[in-house]
Amino acid sequence: MRADLRRADPAAASEGLDAVKGGESWHQDGLPLLSPDRLGEVLASVADLILVIDEEGRVMGVTASSGLREAESWRGLDLRDALTRESVPKLEEALAALKAGKAPAPAEMNHPLRGGGQLCVRYGFHPLPEGGALLAGRDLGPIAELQSRLVEAQVAVEREYERLQSLDTRFRVLLSQVGDPILILAEGTGRIEDLNPAAATLIGTPREELQGAALSDVMGGVTASALSASEGMGVRASLSGERSVEVRATSFRAGGERLLLAVLSPEEAAPPRDRLTGSLRALWRAAPEGFVLTDARGIVVEASDGFLALIDASGAAEIRGRSLAGHLGRGQTDLKVLLDGAGRGGAVRGFATRLLAQTGRETPVEISATALDGEGPAFGFVLRDVARAERGGPAMGEDDAASVAGLVGNAPLREIVADTTDVVEKMCIETAVDLTGNNRVAAAEMLGLSRQSLYVKLRKYGLLNKGS
Repeated sequence: MRADLRRADPAAASEGLDAVKGGESWHQDGLPLLSPDRLGEVLASVADLILVIDEEGRVMGVTASSGLREAESWRGLDLRDALTRESVPKLEEALAALKAGKAPAPAEMNHPLRGGGQLCVRYGFHPLPEGGALLAGRDLGPIAELQSRLVEAQVAVEREYERLQSLDTRFRVLLSQVGDPILILAEGTGRIEDLNPAAATLIGTPREELQGAALSDVMGGVTASALSASEGMGVRASLSGERSVEVRATSFRAGGERLLLAVLSPEEAAPPRDRLTGSLRALWRAAPEGFVLTDARGIVVEASDGFLALIDASGAAEIRGRSLAGHLGRGQTDLKVLLDGAGRGGAVRGFATRLLAQTGRETPVEISATALDGEGPAFGFVLRDVARAERGGPAMGEDDAASVAGLVGNAPLREIVADTTDVVEKMCIETAVDLTGNNRVAAAEMLGLSRQSLYVKLRKYGLLNKGS
């Protein structure tokens, strides 16, 4: 803006000054003599707008920066006509002070613009010896715009702060109302970032003292790295007073930092840790077969590393809470057969199907399902990966094989193949009926037939009354 001011027309300033000073040099003690031309240049470099007015307020001269050229049209007008209504009293007060021989105080006055809007200028009043005054004005538009942006930024910051404060309040209320003892740990440092009152009560230390403390100082036999490595699995830890807890951790990322959500279970709530339990845990982790525990609806409660490898999942948290049917070749049909069979007979063995991985890969498997008694998961599944050569259907019965062999030499090959097709079709239908416990709807879905087509084939092979 200073460059623009220097480009202001010094001749216009000289004209206004000549009207008041008559072309005389203007000087004060201790200051160099300045001609009107030189004085106009100096004033144009330090102010955005210079007005010379007489005692009545009429504009005698104007010097304006390049951005305020509209002010040049005020020359010869009463300055009151170039002001907004609320600014006129300020000018009247300044003129009264000039007539009384006093120096008016600086004032901010607004000028209406032709294209709409207003020009806000802060004027300094400098009395002239022969009457009137020189007004040196500073354009407050850039300052007002900067202040407006500052206010908008401040409002945005306050809104964001309120939003974060609201989220923090919800988090605090939720954490305090959860009955399970919970710790939030920094995975890198192992320090306790936060905890709920239930965790402080279980540990036996005030919550304020636990925040920021190292996990190894609070409980023995466990570290943040160990919890991270065994995500989803229980890790035993010891507290003061020879008490033990089981810790299950889930990792997550917040604010660019990896954290652990650790849930503590008192020893009495954890399963007994006898030799058999330890062996079963080792089998669960190391066996190549996949192990899955579900509730009564087939929703996954827990899964072993072997099962995670079969479906190409990175962690049990990805599938926990989802239906096992999503990974079975025939979806809900397979799951219903397994749940119904295990529910009625206690177990299902050697159920052949395909296992669908998250990457789209399909693996032939044999599934054994078992109904579990007591609290906790309702069903347990063991899935074994089998080769395609081992995935053939049930062996042909001796009577059927003998009947087919007896046709050789007594009938053309085309008829033998047709009869063999009927034998295989009958065996597949019998197998589906047996696997589904004579559930005709499930058997039709398993074979890819409509219910009407299945009944026609059952009647054709004399199987309509089988199992009834």
